[in-house]
Parts: sequence; C-alpha cells; structure tokens
Amino acid sequence: MFKGFNLKDFNPIAGFVEKYRDRGELVTAANRQAVRTKLASIASSSASLDGTDIQNAWFPQVNADVFISHSHRNVDATMALAGWLKVEFNLTAFVDSSVWGYAGELLRLIDTAYCLNPGGKTYSYEKRNESTSHVHMMLSTALNMMIDKTECLIFLNTPDSISSDEIVEKTKSPWIYAELVTAGIVQTRTPDRHRSIKLSASLSTNESVRDKMASIEYAIPRLDRLTKISVDTLNAWDNAPRIADDEHPLDVLYRVVASK
Repeated sequence: MFKGFNLKDFNPIAGFVEKYRDRGELVTAANRQAVRTKLASIASSSASLDGTDIQNAWFPQVNADVFISHSHRNVDATMALAGWLKVEFNLTAFVDSSVWGYAGELLRLIDTAYCLNPGGKTYSYEKRNESTSHVHMMLSTALNMMIDKTECLIFLNTPDSISSDEIVEKTKSPWIYAELVTAGIVQTRTPDRHRSIKLSASLSTNESVRDKMASIEYAIPRLDRLTKISVDTLNAWDNAPRIADDEHPLDVLYRVVASK
C-alpha cells in the first residue's frame, strides 16, 4: 500500500448509485465466479483440506489498484464507487465485502462435511470452533495480503462503519477493525513509476434470547495514516486536468489532495 484515505460520510448525489453500481458489480463478478467454483470443489472433496490451497483459490490475489473497506450496510454505494473508479479512471477496485460473504458459505460446507455429530442433526461445538478459527484466519490473512498489494486504500467512514463518542471511535465489524489495523502498520510501497522521479509534494499521513447476538465493539486505531478526503475531493479529482497524457489517475488524486 502506498496511500490510504479516510472518506468521511460518503453520501453520493442522486443518481450516482444507479449510474455506476452495475459496473461496480461487474468488477467483482469474475472473482465471485472463481470463489464459487472453488467452493464447489471443496464440497465434493472428502480428503484432508489444504488451508493454503483453499485460501489462494478461495481468494484470488487479483490485480487491483484500490482496496475499498466499508460496512456491508453501504454495499450499494460502495459498488457504485467501484464502478465510478472503473468508468472514469480505469482503476480496478477490490471490494472487501465480495469476500466477506463467502466466509459463512465456506463454513457451512466445511461444517456439514466434518463437524456434524452422530445422527447428522447437530454440530459439534468443539469442531465448529476449530473450523471457524481456520476460515476466519484464512480470510483475515487474505485481506491483509490484498491491502499490502494494492496501491491505495479508501475507507468509507460512515455511521454504519464507525460509531464515535467524545473519547474514542469504535466499530462493531471485526473485518473493518482488522483492515484499519493492517492499514496502519503495513509497509509503504512506492509505485514503480515513482521510483525514478521525485514527487512534487508529499501527503501528510496524519428480541428473544435465542435471537440475540453478542454485541462486540473494537476501539479502532487512530486514523492518522489515512488522509481525510470527502466527496468534494472526489469531484475535484474527476475534474482535475492531467499534467501529461500518461499521468496515472492515482497520481492526479495524490496531487489534488496535496494541493488542499
């Protein structure tokens, strides 16, 4: 990862979601199909499972430019943002929820094959704990690898992803928590196109009981490493002229942010 951005209160203008969402869905469609194919092969296998093989195939390390971290409640806006990046800048976004959704599906396949008690009507608590830890570790590791690989991370900081009090910001999503921690500690990787030139400016990085679920919150790390941006920043990026015909779209974004 080279740069990370904290996009606060992303609230697209009327028509934005409808215009770009379908294109965003297309960006992640190929990944979804690869995942489904692998899950089908896992379901038909009775051999011992290879965790590394499952992780690599379940979560293909695609060539994406931008990693979008977001709440599942904002999925439509997120898909539209991914579509906008593709249409306007030809940038490929990796939408993290396109992977989250398969955690439960993969767990069901493994649990049905390996964790049923005799009689096949209930699951072993101990075996389910173990299978869950494996799947969530594979998912977390794969997401970390993708954050490290992509050049840019955009965190959609909305009331659905983070709640705040006067002292600390918190999230109820373990995935958002893990991604923000990773974004704060991952090594900065300078893009190849920058290694032979000097950047003109640098960015500061400054119900019923049965239905109840445990409500767990994570105090997120300070977001100093993620530069604050807004919808106005995105509009300025969209309208900014390029210094040269071959200027990379993300370099235009970095320039726009640095000029503010």
